[in-house]
Amino acid sequence: MRTSAVIDVISSRRRSLPRDRAGYPVRLHGRGLIATAVQCRDGVAPDRRSIRADALRRWTVSDHGLHASVAHCGADAVVALHPSAPVGVDLQDSRPRPLALAWLGELVGLPGPCTIAQFAECEALIKASHLTKETFHGVHLPAAAPGWRPMHDGYWVHTDVRPDGSAVAVVTTEPLPLRCSAIDGSPRFEEAA
Repeated sequence: MRTSAVIDVISSRRRSLPRDRAGYPVRLHGRGLIATAVQCRDGVAPDRRSIRADALRRWTVSDHGLHASVAHCGADAVVALHPSAPVGVDLQDSRPRPLALAWLGELVGLPGPCTIAQFAECEALIKASHLTKETFHGVHLPAAAPGWRPMHDGYWVHTDVRPDGSAVAVVTTEPLPLRCSAIDGSPRFEEAA
């Protein structure tokens, strides 16, 4: 088991989404994605009963002493594993969504719509914190820059905007170095250039 003080960000991609008996796509489950990421990180699968979410839907993996967060979009997924603090991760694709981006831009006091990266940052903050979509009004979003940036009320954000326009954001109260890996042919989370 690894014990170094880093945040692991593990990306994965399924060749196709799982389907039910009728052939309809089914949602990927957070617990399974977290278990796969922990096994990739440590070489040992966690006991799935040790993977739990609290009332704010923040995940922990008690038998490995980790905080976890998971996001998925289509066939792509990303899991963040933090050794000592709550963590939030979000993945957003670059599809057009003008109404959602305009609404979120207004909610956080931007002069116009937010970007896909800012959308991912907001979702990751909700996953790491006590905030909800109902209590999110007035959250300050930092300017885009490489590396960790202070965000809101003691939280820090690190964002990767991919060449295809999609974005991955990681939020925590304890920023640590990132160790990024990818399984199943997924694009890797990268340090911003």
